[in-house]
Amino acid sequence: MRKKNLFKVKVNKPDEEILEKLIAQSIAKTTMLRINKLPQNQRLSTLEEMLRRLKTADFLE
Repeated sequence: MRKKNLFKVKVNKPDEEILEKLIAQSIAKTTMLRINKLPQNQRLSTLEEMLRRLKTADFLE
């Protein structure tokens, strides 16, 4: 039997604050991409609804 080469991988865990910022940025980017695909007459109302939902969300606590 041949011995398999094993590799150790070191994973850097980002700072929690940086991770939250990156998650928020990716959510915002995804949301804006989806809103921009909507017909123009629906964009503003959808954006307002998303902002209202984010203001009332308490998932970051």
